[in-house]
Amino acid sequence: MLSAYVPDLPGCVATGATVQDTEAAIREAIRFHIDGLTEDGLDIPVPTSVVEYVAA
Repeated sequence: MLSAYVPDLPGCVATGATVQDTEAAIREAIRFHIDGLTEDGLDIPVPTSVVEYVAA
């Protein structure tokens, strides 16, 4: 099982059996999380994380 999280959205996590499943799940989790913040009248956090992929 693989997992993913979004540092700029605390509590926004997802898991999947493959990389593709996990990527799809975290995209859906991000949408769900932002929709929930909006429905609750809360601000959507401004992104502050910086990420780079490095091939070894």
